[in-house]
Amino acid sequence: KIRSNNDQIVYSKAIIQELKGLGYSYFELQPKFRRLFPVLYYIWQIDYHYGKAKDLASKRNVPLFDALHALLARECKAIMVSRDKDFQQLQDIVLTKSPESLV
Repeated sequence: KIRSNNDQIVYSKAIIQELKGLGYSYFELQPKFRRLFPVLYYIWQIDYHYGKAKDLASKRNVPLFDALHALLARECKAIMVSRDKDFQQLQDIVLTKSPESLV
């Protein structure tokens, strides 16, 4: 459906770091990302984003990576796709939808 709608999946280094933290190796991730390559859009995160995310995470009591993902999605004018309830606290930052609602 992403391809038929001409949509893209926005990701950053933070996604890779988060997946590695969950135990995935580079060699496990590479084939999964390769399959999605035509619809992937990489956004560079910089120290500015990280600093803003740290501040937002502490103010809203959400995980740092959730705050970072929300800020990066807002910058790209993207919809956050997640089942994570922490994004309810970031509704004013980014619109979040569940994967099921987009099918």
